[in-house]
Amino acid sequence: MKLLWILLINIGALYGPVELTRVILDWEGFGGKFMFEIGFMWLFYGGAMIIASIMIARRPVFQN
Repeated sequence: MKLLWILLINIGALYGPVELTRVILDWEGFGGKFMFEIGFMWLFYGGAMIIASIMIARRPVFQN
C-alpha cells in the first residue's frame, strides 16, 4: 500500500513539469532553443524523484 501512495505522489508531482515541457516544445520558435536545458532539467528532476522515492520506501511505516 505504501508503494502505491509513493507512485501516486510521483505521478502527481510529474504532471506539472510534463505539461510545462509540452507547452515549451509546442511554442512557436522555442522548441529547438531550449532542448538542452529541458533535458538537463529532466535528468536532475527525475533523479531527485527516484532518490526521494527510494528513501521514503525504505523508511519504516510505524516508528516508536
